[in-house]
Amino acid sequence: SLITALPDTTKAIAVGSVNDIGFYREMIEIGVSDYLLKPLTEKSLISAIHKADKSDQVIIQQDSISQEKYNNNKTVIIGARGGIGTSTIAVNLSWILAEHLNTKTALLDMDIEFGTIALALDVEPTRGLREALENPERLDSLFISSTTAKLSENLAVMATEENLNDDVIFTHDGIAILMEALSREHSQLVVDTPRTAVKLRKSILSEAGTILLITDYSLPSLRDTIRTHSAIKTNNPDCRILIVANKTGGQHTAMPPNEFEKALGMKIAANIPEDNKLAIKAANNGKPVVALEPKSKISKALFSLAKELIPESDTDHSIGKKAPWLKIIGLK
Repeated sequence: SLITALPDTTKAIAVGSVNDIGFYREMIEIGVSDYLLKPLTEKSLISAIHKADKSDQVIIQQDSISQEKYNNNKTVIIGARGGIGTSTIAVNLSWILAEHLNTKTALLDMDIEFGTIALALDVEPTRGLREALENPERLDSLFISSTTAKLSENLAVMATEENLNDDVIFTHDGIAILMEALSREHSQLVVDTPRTAVKLRKSILSEAGTILLITDYSLPSLRDTIRTHSAIKTNNPDCRILIVANKTGGQHTAMPPNEFEKALGMKIAANIPEDNKLAIKAANNGKPVVALEPKSKISKALFSLAKELIPESDTDHSIGKKAPWLKIIGLK
C-alpha cells in the first residue's frame, strides 16, 4: 500500500467518506496519523496536522508536571476520596475549554447511577451512554451527535441516570471505543470517573492521556492519594498525572500544604480554594462557577489548570497567541 512505501518519518492523514469507528481504527492500525471525514473544514485539517506533528514527540513537563508523555486529548478526573469535588472541577474545566479556550469539548460522566454533571449543568440525562457501553459497535458521528446534550457550539455532555436495580453490561473494549469515538469528534474529552466501581475505573484510567487526581489537605486524603497514584501508574504508566488540591483554605485543610507535599513525595499542580457560598450559588443556578464569577479566586485557579490540558500550539490556534480572557480575570 501507499502508506508502507512512505519513509518512516512521513506523517499521513487519510480523507474519506466512510463514517465508521471500525474503519477509523483500521486506518490508525496501518499507520495513518488521523482520518478525516468529507467535507473537510479548515479547522479540522489544521487540528489533524497539529496532532500528526505531535504524535511522536515527548513533552517534558517541569515542576508540578511529571516528565511523562502528553499522549492524547483524553483527560480523566478522579478523586482520592468521595465528596472531594471531582464533578465540580470536571464541569468547570470543560466549560473553560469550550467557552473560553474555544475548544470543541466533550464532557463524559461515567458515574452512570449517581452522576451529578447533568444536574450541575441543568441538562436532561439521556439513554445514549448506556447504549454506547452495551453496543459500542453503534458508535459513529451520528450516534454521538444524537445522544449528547449540546450546551453550546463547543460543549457536549454525555450523562445518564440509570435505574439502581438494573445491571449495565460493559467491557474494557467498549469503554475504549466510547472514549476514542468522543475524542475523535472533539478536540478535548473530559471524563468524570467514579472511585468505587473497580472494573469501570481501571478501564477508564487506562485510556487517559492526562489524569487529574483530586485531593485535599487531610490525612485520609494523603493516604488515598498515595494509593490511587500507585494504582494509576500500574494501569497506565505512560499517562501524565496532575495532583490537584481542592477546597483549600477551608475546614478540609488539616495539614500544611508543604508538609502534605513532603509526605506525598510529589508536587501539587494546582490549589483550588474553598468557597461554599459560590458553590451553592452555582448549584442553584445550574451554571459553573467560572460562568457566574469568572474573576473569583476559584475561577482564576481553574483557568490556570485548564491551560495545562492543552498544548500551547493548540491554544494558540484556538484563541490566538494573545489570550484576552486571561487579562479579563487578571492572569496577564
